[in-house]
Amino acid sequence: MSNRVAYRFHQAVDAVRQGRIRQLVALDFDGAGQLVCVWLSCEGDDDPDFPPEPWIDTESGHVFDLGGCEEAYSADEAPESVQRLCYFEAAVLPVSMGLVPEHILYNCFPDELPIPDGLSPPSRCDEFIARAKELVSALNVGQRSGA
Repeated sequence: MSNRVAYRFHQAVDAVRQGRIRQLVALDFDGAGQLVCVWLSCEGDDDPDFPPEPWIDTESGHVFDLGGCEEAYSADEAPESVQRLCYFEAAVLPVSMGLVPEHILYNCFPDELPIPDGLSPPSRCDEFIARAKELVSALNVGQRSGA
């Protein structure tokens, strides 16, 4: 984790807006225990009269559950829950849109989490979720403490 540079929300928006970074991602678990994945990127064309604006896409869902939710916001409309996260370059936090939460987590933390396919008994799934929550919380600890 130490080689991952974290950006605060406004730093992330500025970096994307200025074209220094193409895409940033963030992870968190919400109060209902759903994994929330956030992608921050720029949409727009190369028209200098209409510069591209940062856009936020989110996917959320419970680990080991196929249900989920998708939302999108402009950077100016981002809710506080999205603004308080730490953002990382997509190259160092490989979060892929459209995957189920357990595979997103495994892709981000392959050395710390077991392969999620076929985990049983249910206690192994609970262990996976508990460890994933610790890892995701560690990503955001600096942001929440004001670092």
